[in-house]
Amino acid sequence: VAGSLRMDKKAQVALGGAGAALAAAWAFPAVQTAAAAGVLLPAVEQAVGTLPLVAVLSMAGALLFTSERAVQSKGSADSTRWASLFLLALVCGSHLPSAEALVREPAAPLAPRAPGGIAQASQLLSFSRGLSRLPRHNLRGGSAIIDPLLGASAHMKSPAEVLKMAGVDPKVGLSDERVASLRAMFGSNVLPSKEKVPLWKRFLEQFDDKMVKILLVAAGISTMFAVVDYGTEAHPFVEPLVIMSILVLNAGIGVWQESSAEAAIDALATFNPEKAKVLRNGQLSIINAAQLVPGDVVEIAVGDKVPADIRVIEKLSTTIKVEQAALTGEASSVNKDEHFTSGDIDETIALKDNIMFSATDLVYGKCKGLVIKTGSDTEIGKIAQALAETEDSESPLKQKLDKFGDLLTNVITVICVACWVVNINKFGAKGMALTGKDYVDWKVWSKGAMHFFKIAVVLAVAAIPEGLPAVVTTCLALGTGRMAKRNALVRHLPAVETLGCTSIICSDKTGTLTTNQMSVQKILLIEQGNKYLELDVDGITYEPKGDVKLKGAKVSATDYSALNELCKVASLCNQSGLFKNAQGVWERLGESTEAALKVLAEKLGASGLGKASGDTPVNDFWAAKHKKFATLEFNRERKSMSVLVGQEGEDKATLLVKGATEMVLQRCSKVRLADGSTIALTPEARKDLIKFVEANYASGKLALRCLAHAVLDKKISVTAPRLQ
Repeated sequence: VAGSLRMDKKAQVALGGAGAALAAAWAFPAVQTAAAAGVLLPAVEQAVGTLPLVAVLSMAGALLFTSERAVQSKGSADSTRWASLFLLALVCGSHLPSAEALVREPAAPLAPRAPGGIAQASQLLSFSRGLSRLPRHNLRGGSAIIDPLLGASAHMKSPAEVLKMAGVDPKVGLSDERVASLRAMFGSNVLPSKEKVPLWKRFLEQFDDKMVKILLVAAGISTMFAVVDYGTEAHPFVEPLVIMSILVLNAGIGVWQESSAEAAIDALATFNPEKAKVLRNGQLSIINAAQLVPGDVVEIAVGDKVPADIRVIEKLSTTIKVEQAALTGEASSVNKDEHFTSGDIDETIALKDNIMFSATDLVYGKCKGLVIKTGSDTEIGKIAQALAETEDSESPLKQKLDKFGDLLTNVITVICVACWVVNINKFGAKGMALTGKDYVDWKVWSKGAMHFFKIAVVLAVAAIPEGLPAVVTTCLALGTGRMAKRNALVRHLPAVETLGCTSIICSDKTGTLTTNQMSVQKILLIEQGNKYLELDVDGITYEPKGDVKLKGAKVSATDYSALNELCKVASLCNQSGLFKNAQGVWERLGESTEAALKVLAEKLGASGLGKASGDTPVNDFWAAKHKKFATLEFNRERKSMSVLVGQEGEDKATLLVKGATEMVLQRCSKVRLADGSTIALTPEARKDLIKFVEANYASGKLALRCLAHAVLDKKISVTAPRLQ
């Protein structure tokens, strides 16, 4: 067309560019939508200045002109347009970069701010301008980019504002195109780690020690003289072989220790969850957590590990609680609320009540969340990044050995040089004696000099304590072995000595000094006359085995009616679970307090259970016998949790409650005695009971968490307006 109109070359290029844009828009729907968003015009404007594109567009124009003339000769103007457009689209599709790539410019990096400071407005504006140059496809799933301040300010915004910043519909999620674009921008959701050091390099690093280097030099010189004197001595290579054997053994032990410790440390990567439930293209699916990107809508339920830093956007239960002791050190789980907003952009982790952090555990409830940070940008990722960038420091033992090596090197050097120098006047005589000549020339003198140099080297080898590295390594290896038996990981052998020099250890209690497990220790029942019946419970783990004892005698739910009812409430008014891991160790799923009550139910047994089967027969028995109609989760106001249970097909159900002693007792009017009878709970009896629990269990040496269990005898209709 350009050729037939006799346009100049610039006009031909411009027309070719317009034709290429139209052809690409016609042929590729993604480019068509980009054109609708105003992307192609700046793309052509920017790309015309680049030589490769000019060449391609010129070729496209020539091809279009050729096809025009070829088809014209046969007639049919309509077919001409179609053929030209088709050929031009082929050229553009196979040679031209996409419109998205043409306009993609790297975003201006956000300068690091000082600790505790807030980024300058100009920096944020520059950053957002850089990102604004990226394409915004009007595809299903929203904008191709997200607001650059999403991760930093999500805790300050409402759910609706956060979703708007991410440009995502919570009912649809991201599209596949947006996921690919965001993954290219933010990378995979994996924690950073140090590069693996090859085995050969790790082996050579064991020789990077001054004492070892001295021994290597001594062994080298000994080998050299052994070669020179080979045949004149009985066993010339014994000395260098002994030295090298000790050094190689030392290096081998060091490499083995480091490799085994790193293998155990790599196993800790299992804290990073492997799967995530994500909403994409309107479909809920389970994917690898590494594939998550900022802007993804995820669903998390009790027992799940949080796969990334997530802003809660919708609660699917009345309460959600997260255990984040790994980040904040808080022993108990914390509540999360989607309606909470903070006024401080630098809010501390513990006060971000609307954010769930990567690698923490959801122990209560169910919710939807929006991924705001992934990989090294997450809070746990920042810790991993800091660890990966940390340089190893020398231990006190290493420093002392290096200092000793420097001193020994200097002393040995002085002694050897002095030993050689003081005998210079004897070089000629010794040379004549060794060669049998009666005159001194440079060869004879050199022979005598080499003899005394060998004596100096032998003196140096004798002065070096070649057994010291072996002795030190053996002692450290023995210490490491003893620590390994107690499940301590030691990556470097000198770390054992460093621990021996430690006088004060600052540590969080949960999961370090304690096991982060809970178990029921005491049960309190009431008898006639307001007498208290105290029972002891064996076991401190989640293994559902142990005895309940009254004054040393074993009792069960069949001995006391109240114990059977307590077992029922503990098992049903509960959202946790028990399971065996791959190693056969019992673990919990959910809150540690509730898991302890599930274990208690197994220890108590149940009236009418019959022949037990399965790993948790008591809990299975109660679950099969009752249907759970409703759950009222724990909250800070009620300080209790309730469930409505009944028989399948019945309209009436029983309310079971557990919670803080004082709060539950305030709502109770009666007491179930140990034998199953019921009496009124007077204000005096209530006061005495609370005082007894506080004095004997909740404070002093025991300092136990005390829970009261209650039952509403009057059955409630499942369809009652108040319940609904």
